[in-house]
Amino acid sequence: MKLVHKALTPCISAICAIALLSRAAIAQDAEQIRTAHYQYTKGFKPAQTNLTEIFLQLAGSLEHHGSPEPYIRHIQAEHKRISALYEQKTGDSHKGRMPSYMTEEYLNRFIANWNALSPKLGLDQLAKDAARCARNAIQGPQDTGTFVIEILNHHQEEVVSTMKGKSQNGTFERLRATLATELEFTPGTKALPDSATLVEREKALTETERKEYTALLKHERFTKAEFGTLERFYKSAYDKLTEGGKAEISKRVWSGTRKEPPPPNTRTDAISSVKAFMDEKSKLFGKIDAAVSADQAKLLQEVIDGAFLDLARLAHSELEGGILEWSLNH
Repeated sequence: MKLVHKALTPCISAICAIALLSRAAIAQDAEQIRTAHYQYTKGFKPAQTNLTEIFLQLAGSLEHHGSPEPYIRHIQAEHKRISALYEQKTGDSHKGRMPSYMTEEYLNRFIANWNALSPKLGLDQLAKDAARCARNAIQGPQDTGTFVIEILNHHQEEVVSTMKGKSQNGTFERLRATLATELEFTPGTKALPDSATLVEREKALTETERKEYTALLKHERFTKAEFGTLERFYKSAYDKLTEGGKAEISKRVWSGTRKEPPPPNTRTDAISSVKAFMDEKSKLFGKIDAAVSADQAKLLQEVIDGAFLDLARLAHSELEGGILEWSLNH
């Protein structure tokens, strides 16, 4: 993820100062909230440098259209536009910031699958439910913001650092693991099994890596003293961890970096919104289980889960593209 054009890196750190969104900034009345971040008559905003705004715009698009296609086409066009700007400014080629597997063919197939399944499974309504719950998880019932904003702001800073080549923490998988832990997406991560049990679950690790992982798990939160060990672990073994294992690392990173625990109510509000969506998804999956074979049901459920995950990855790539464009223009 390192920016190729080194001359641009001194400017990029200023993103931190202009991109962070406070809770107070999104306190508006309910009708304004629904349209503040995406107005279909005006279309999407150019690639943004604010992760909270990006997710709220995506949520607004899903809630209005009931389909991921408009946002996908927007992001494809934005990455092409920014790549052209990069080539114009630097003379070097650039392929965009989307994950490498998200080729035009892949995204066309994604959209075709969604459009084929949507009328049969009611995916348009599921998309709207997901959007509403995501917005509520970020903004809370009073539209004053939840602790999710702090998570997104912190990750924003990590993305800037990673694009400058100073960190490896600003990846989508790191954000995914943090949100899975804090919003209780990952089953079992809120329980507190002993470290030996956690290590035993990580079958892909070598004996040396298991020892390193064991040492890291001894800390309830990571401080600067552990950063060196942690960075080495990211380079060698982190990608081998299960989702639960990554969540354990992310939980300790977040505990060590946030300035204070989130207010209990904002945590409860966010988790309640997530649970509301998970309940709606479970109802749909139950209908699928009852209608088709177990193998077919598993495949359909993986397709649906993968679709929402891909959209989140595209939102993350919008942030990277927005930061790159900002650096090119300053």
